[in-house]
Amino acid sequence: MKTKYEIGDEAWIYMGDHKGKTTRSVVVHSFKLYDGAIHYACAVPTPIDDVLEVRGIFSMAESADTGIGLWQAVKLGSKK
Repeated sequence: MKTKYEIGDEAWIYMGDHKGKTTRSVVVHSFKLYDGAIHYACAVPTPIDDVLEVRGIFSMAESADTGIGLWQAVKLGSKK
């Protein structure tokens, strides 16, 4: 599971009525919240303009095939 993203990295996220499919996005900004957790602004390209979504590592994936971080963490935890 990828735990840090850089500006320009590709990230896959669930959006709207996703029907189990992730959507490609690009990380455009990162910031820390009051509790120190890092979050990312992800730009999803659309025909009109990019849609910005704010996500943490547990709701992002490094590829369309790996599943979001939360599911990866659950799978890793079940193998112990």
